[in-house]
Amino acid sequence: MTDINTAESGEQARTTPRSGVFSVRMSAADIDAISRAASAQGLSRNELIKRLSRHANGELAVPDEMMGAWRDTLRQLNGACNNLNQMTRTARRGLLAWREEERAEIRKIQRHVDEIR
Repeated sequence: MTDINTAESGEQARTTPRSGVFSVRMSAADIDAISRAASAQGLSRNELIKRLSRHANGELAVPDEMMGAWRDTLRQLNGACNNLNQMTRTARRGLLAWREEERAEIRKIQRHVDEIR
């Protein structure tokens, strides 16, 4: 990378500056959107923009093996939710009797679901 300011002044151009300033003109709405997004993620605007730049270059791409693991986990979670929905429908029709220990487990699951929300 060449330092443009040095190259334009006729001096020997440096390569790979340690840091630099990159100015971009933006509307107030765009600046507000960046500020809100950064704040929501607990980042500075600079750090958010750096991460977005890296993401655009594919540097923050999720590895295929991780995506596979996420897909498998999501598939298992969907299956569990389908089973729970079927049990709920069966219980509502009066065709399912719960023992007290099962009711305790269901209450525990409900508390975990409430925490996730």
